[in-house]
Amino acid sequence: NIVSLVSEILDWWTSVRIIAEHAMMMLSLKYIKFSIQDVRQSCMCYASE
Repeated sequence: NIVSLVSEILDWWTSVRIIAEHAMMMLSLKYIKFSIQDVRQSCMCYASE
């Protein structure tokens, strides 16, 4: 049945998209955290000089 096949594909696509969005969010949060740490470290370096 093509209708059930399509709905299965849509369900799969939705779950893949949710997982991908979650992964992207985690990655960007990590990236933001790292860049904040970098900025802090360089500020500390400038302050100590």
